[in-house]
Amino acid sequence: MTVFFMECLLVDPKERPMLLAEQCSNTQEQRERAAELIFEKYKVPALFLAKNAVLTSFASGRATSLVVDSGAGSTTVAPVLDGYVLQKAVISSPIGGQFLTECLTRSLEAKGITPRPRYSFKKKEISPGNLQVFYN
Repeated sequence: MTVFFMECLLVDPKERPMLLAEQCSNTQEQRERAAELIFEKYKVPALFLAKNAVLTSFASGRATSLVVDSGAGSTTVAPVLDGYVLQKAVISSPIGGQFLTECLTRSLEAKGITPRPRYSFKKKEISPGNLQVFYN
């Protein structure tokens, strides 16, 4: 990881404070372990741990919001009130984008429609301004 800081980011971690974004579901023990690693291994002078939902809320210019974070494998809904996550109201679901994509694909295939990814299509210009689209 130190190689990453030095070669990719071109910074010395001993000279810069660090901001880490964490999931709303992280426990106090997980936060303490992350801080311990950052301070002891990388000798970072300062560290701020922030919850993803709070950062998302602030990025949209609001201190209070309802943040819905849907990824490939899960979806999390977190209420943020004045910059703090209401921890007892956070809800997570194992249903994410990958599951929804699979359900939609099966539904379309049941109707006789075969979905094809965009990268499988090619365009060929037959004459100026006249394109023919075909797939592999």
